[in-house]
Amino acid sequence: MFRKALYAGTASVTASLCGIVAYCADKASSRRIVYDMTEDHIASLENHPDLELKFVQVFFRHGARTPLSELKAIEPVEWKSDEVFSGAKHTYIDYEVKSLDGSPKPDARVEKLYRNHKRLHGGAHIGQLTSVGMDHCYKLGQRLRQHYQYKVQLLPKTFNHQDFYFRSTNIARTIESLRCVVAGMCSPLKGPVDIFVSKSEEEVLYPNSHHCPILRKFQVALYKNLDLIPGMKPHRLEMQELMGMSKEEQIDFVNIRDVVKAREAHSLFIPDFLSSRMDHIDRQACNVMTYALGGRTEENNDQDVLQVNAGNLMHLITSNLDAAANRKGKPAKLHLYSCHDTTLIPALLVVDGWKDRWPDWASDLIFELYQDKKGQSFVRTLYIGEEVALRGTKGGLVPLDKFKEVVKPFSLRFDEFEHLCQLPKH
Repeated sequence: MFRKALYAGTASVTASLCGIVAYCADKASSRRIVYDMTEDHIASLENHPDLELKFVQVFFRHGARTPLSELKAIEPVEWKSDEVFSGAKHTYIDYEVKSLDGSPKPDARVEKLYRNHKRLHGGAHIGQLTSVGMDHCYKLGQRLRQHYQYKVQLLPKTFNHQDFYFRSTNIARTIESLRCVVAGMCSPLKGPVDIFVSKSEEEVLYPNSHHCPILRKFQVALYKNLDLIPGMKPHRLEMQELMGMSKEEQIDFVNIRDVVKAREAHSLFIPDFLSSRMDHIDRQACNVMTYALGGRTEENNDQDVLQVNAGNLMHLITSNLDAAANRKGKPAKLHLYSCHDTTLIPALLVVDGWKDRWPDWASDLIFELYQDKKGQSFVRTLYIGEEVALRGTKGGLVPLDKFKEVVKPFSLRFDEFEHLCQLPKH
């Protein structure tokens, strides 16, 4: 089992690259995928005219941001606050951040790590949403509006607070990204909207290594020796030689990718020896995350690793679907969750939608709930506008019970997660 494997010395299970999830909560891609949601979202429903859309959950990655670090081996660039954060006035709305129970916003512990970190050249803080990223998210909101308000008419044309639920991780870039999506989807607005965030120790919208000792121990082990990943060593040594590093140093493909893609999104300098090898860097970074978040390699697949990384999220998704299907209370018609690539990757691994391609800025993973005239419920999963065939199924539309059956082995209530996270006693 997962906890025993740590002490057996195996390397088949581990979590994230970095010592703290704050620094690996989202490594970047700057290539935006533009798709026509209207056509893609209705394609497979043509044979099901009796189905009515009842409820939607959208989990999306934040927009482009400043990098999480700088690479010593390449020439620095200037991240000037008055340049990278200016503009995008169309994305600003009034909002208030609250705890999940409606009380004042909890302490933003992860964000404090960013603010206390050494600033980038030019003066900007690491990990901050830029005006480029704001526009990414605003455009996502516009596409969601076009489809769910105008095309399928799930939502009325006049904004109603009761139709929406907005939640983010308690990190500035995701809160601001959610603001931008809401601006694109719901403007004009009358009065502020509420954005809900969790306490850091109860966060379920990313693999919570801060409060999972066993996850944290795996992180440290992997970060100290990336060669635990099968086939990684020759690629690591080659890249370290190109960057003028010694064999004893530990290169980080995810970190390299993060820095390069952040620069690319903002048209900043990238050395030729890195830009010409981006496909290779992408592949190795994806290999790391597949191994780290899913416990999966070509030779091995460790379900326990994926469960501890995705379990809380999958429980949230299925609980929301159940509540909407059973009409418990008055559930909002559309939930927006602003999160990270390390939110999307484990979820994609669970539903079999991970194709070894890093989630782009503002990529969205959607779960739609439909009901027929008999009251039977169905779920459709979409990633960046394309249907995801749930593992073990042929199409993107499946009965709710089948969806729950498929994700159940990976789902965890928070109390189960806490129990699994405890280090075994000797």
